[in-house]
Parts: sequence; structure tokens; C-alpha cells
Amino acid sequence: MFKRLSYFIVVFALVVFSCAKKGMPTGGPKDETAPKILLVQPANASVEFTGNQFKLFFNENIAFKDLEKQLIVSPPLRNKLSVMPMAGMSKKMAVITINDTLQPNTTYSFNFGKSIVDATEANPLPDFKYIFSTGKYLDSLKLTGFVRDAELQKTEFPVSVFLYEADADYNDSVVYNKNPRYVAITQDSLGTFSFENIKQGKYRMVAIKDKNENYRFDIAKEKIGFYTQPISVPNDTIYRLDIFKEIPDFKPNKPSQSLGNQLLMGYKGNPKNVKVSVKNGTEVIPSVTTYFPKKDSLQIWYKPLKADSLAVKVEKDLFSKEFYVKIKEKKSDSLAITAVNSGTLHFRETFALKLNTPLEVLDVNKIKLLNADSTLVSFKASYIPLERKIEIIFKKEPATKYTLKVQPNAIQDFFGKYNTKDLKYNLETKELTEYGNLKVNIQNAKRFPVLVQLTNEKGEILAEQSVLKNQSVLFEGLLPSMYQMRAVYDENANQIWDTGNYLKKVQPEEIVYFPKPLDVRMNWDIDQNFDLNK
Repeated sequence: MFKRLSYFIVVFALVVFSCAKKGMPTGGPKDETAPKILLVQPANASVEFTGNQFKLFFNENIAFKDLEKQLIVSPPLRNKLSVMPMAGMSKKMAVITINDTLQPNTTYSFNFGKSIVDATEANPLPDFKYIFSTGKYLDSLKLTGFVRDAELQKTEFPVSVFLYEADADYNDSVVYNKNPRYVAITQDSLGTFSFENIKQGKYRMVAIKDKNENYRFDIAKEKIGFYTQPISVPNDTIYRLDIFKEIPDFKPNKPSQSLGNQLLMGYKGNPKNVKVSVKNGTEVIPSVTTYFPKKDSLQIWYKPLKADSLAVKVEKDLFSKEFYVKIKEKKSDSLAITAVNSGTLHFRETFALKLNTPLEVLDVNKIKLLNADSTLVSFKASYIPLERKIEIIFKKEPATKYTLKVQPNAIQDFFGKYNTKDLKYNLETKELTEYGNLKVNIQNAKRFPVLVQLTNEKGEILAEQSVLKNQSVLFEGLLPSMYQMRAVYDENANQIWDTGNYLKKVQPEEIVYFPKPLDVRMNWDIDQNFDLNK
């Protein structure tokens, strides 16, 4: 009897536990469904819109996520929208209030992107767009295209694309001070964009990397691209816009004294061919101008003198301005010489000495270059004034050790100071088998000259050659590495890539990239076709 009672107790407990386990809540499957719109007031695609708000009704509580980044209003509004629910709130109804006077006979588009999400799991309602017209019909025309970076292989997206009406009131300065008529944003990694619900007419198209999202071009911080000719709508052309960093016109800042006998002058733009002169009253003081390393600044060196202030005149092209700088007693730089590269000297490198003050006299008879057998090696010395750099150019032999000896008084700087001690620099080259060679066969170039360049992943130029026809170019002695290859259509034959200028309507020089990196290996010879028409 006891055993039977124990058996029934155990069975009863198991049944109860099993039932209790089956009845325990598990929370159910995860919600992966986007919210649905049940009703829109006024209805989507309404005409003769006269109010200042519209309402969206959903099947569940929603919230807005990254609304300021996701929402694209076209044409743009001057004032921000008032949106409910606000950040941190959730409701089944959204109310969007327009705090602007709407233009007559205009179609407005509100593309919410992925900003509308459900309040529990943040599942987005993708690409919901609300459209209305203040006129009697909706504009329905469309323009498409794509954006790419004019210089870099990879474009930083998103990029904003603007349309301005090319009417009697249009001028090129609108990109600095006026909202565009229509706005589109690049939609994917290919940089494609689409204008929808635009009206028939003529437009100017501009692309801007609009970092501060104010529909204006900030030349100091943003890239711009433009289509040269006015665009007539409708048409079925697919437009390409190349964005570039524009170099502003040269503009110097007021110089300031940094050291004794040295001024520092910041600038914007390109300082090439700038002319700087220094005066003490009416007396012209001997001076030299050099670059300040890694900064947009120039160093102005002047001979020692006693003065309370100096006049500094800066001239470049049509620019001319005179500054007055107060002078104080300060410590001056003394001559110091350092090797730009030492130890291993690769075959594509040039050995150089860097001076911290400008060079006045170089006595090459007091400089000797010797190989390991103490045999003199012929060389040429070249001074680069802006960089305060002396280059020692000679024919390098494989697997060879060299010694450069600089005797006292070989180098005299701008202030009459000499190197007072012997300077000695040991260099050595490697075997040619430790490098790779790349032969590039240029094919189907549209015009010449073409500048063939090898760069690293940052876009820094490591090697380049100019060609005047479809031919082969040979890059020898390359360090083993991954290289990007590109061809620049060098329109002005100055052997550099030139950017564009929006106001002058100058497009940047075209660059064609080889589609994949080139793996240059030790003791390898690569023969690579580069078809510029692909």
C-alpha cells in the first residue's frame, strides 16, 4: 500500500511539473516586421495642398531614428520641421508640421529613408515618401546619374546633388548662398542618385559633399562637382558628376614673428610663385621664403637688423598686400644639417640633406662621395630652395656601400654660419633581386600626354612616368608592395594632376584607375596591359 501511494505521488508530481513547464511564457518569436502605415492625412500625392502639416497613422507604436540624417525634403525648407513623436517618444501617430511658407504650384517630396522604426525592435519602414503639390497637379519627371571622386578611387558617400533653376535670376554664386530647387542623395556604394517629381524646365546640376548639411558649398571643407552645361528636362541622359577639392585663391594671413630673423605666414590656396619682400622703412632687407613643414605656412627669413617693425609685401598674380609686423628680441636658429634618408638607399630614392636655415653657398669641392673601395664616385648636388634641401644625385650600383663626407665650411647658410665639423653619412644599396619590375602597356588612350602613376592605398604617388602615345612604360626597382595604378589625362602637360574650379567652369583632369591593386613581389617582372577605354 505504501509503495502504491509513493508511485501515485511521483506520477502526480511529474504530471503537474510537465503541465507547469508547458504553460510557462517563453516571450514568443522576435518581432522582425516593419511598421505599416494605415492612413495618411491629407492623402499621399494630394494636390492643392493648403495646410502646414500632415499625419501618418501606424499599426503599432513607432519612433524616429536619425531623422535629421535620413529625411530628405525637396525642395529644401528654410526652417526645421516640427515632428511628433519627438526623440525618445513613441506613438501610433506621427504629426509633421511645416514651419515655412510653401511655394505656389510646387511639388514637395518628403523621403523619410529608414528613419521610421517600430518602438520595440527598431525595425525600419524603408524609403517611405510623402508627396503633395500646392498646385493642381503633381510634377512627375525624373533625372538620374551617379557621382564619383575625381581624384580618389573610393568615393566618400553620401554626396548631395542639387538642381537649380536656370532662369533669369540664376548665377553661379547660388551654391554659396541659396537653397537649390531640388535635392537628391546618393543611394548606394555606386554613387547613384535620382531626382523624382520634378517639373519641366532647364536646370544647373551640382554635387557637394555637404558635410554641415546646410545646402551650401564651403570651399574650405567640402568637395564639389558640376555638370558644365544647362540640363533640359525631360530627357533620359544618365549624368556623371566628378567631385573634387577646389584650391581657393591664394590669400595670406598676417605674418607673425616666430624666431629672431624669422617670420611665419599662414595662407590659403597655392603659394607657388609667391613673391615676398621685406622693408625696414624704405630700405629693402635681404630675405628668403621657404615652406614650413607639414603646415600651410611660409617661413620668411631676413638678415639680422635692429628694428621695431618691418613691412612685408606679399604678391602673387593679381594679389598684392602689405603687412606691418612688430619685431622683438628673440633667439635665432643656428645651422643644423640632417640626412633625409640614411642607411639603406633604395634605387628609386635620392639621398638628401635637410637644412633648418636657408642655404647661401654650397662648396661641392668640399663634399666627397666614396664607395667601399674608397674610390671617388661622381655626383651632382642640387639645392631645392623652398624645401631647404640639398639632393646628392649619383648612379647607384647594386649591393654597394657608400660614404658621403662633408668637410667643414662646405655649407654656408643665409646668416653666414658654416658647418664647423666633418659630417659623415654611410649609405648602402641592395641587390636588384630584392626589388620588382613593372612593365605597363598603355592601350586606347583618348588623348595625350598621359601621366601613369603608381600610388599606395592612401593615394600618395610613389612612381610616375609621362607618355605621349600608346606605348609601354617600365617601372624598375620597385619595393615589394601592393600598388594602385592610375592614368591621368594631363591636359596642360605640367606632369601633375590638376583639380577643377567651379566658378571658372574648369573640370578636374580625368583619372582612369586600373581596377585592382598590383602585387609587386621581390625578383618578379610583371607585364601588365592597361586599357584606358575600359
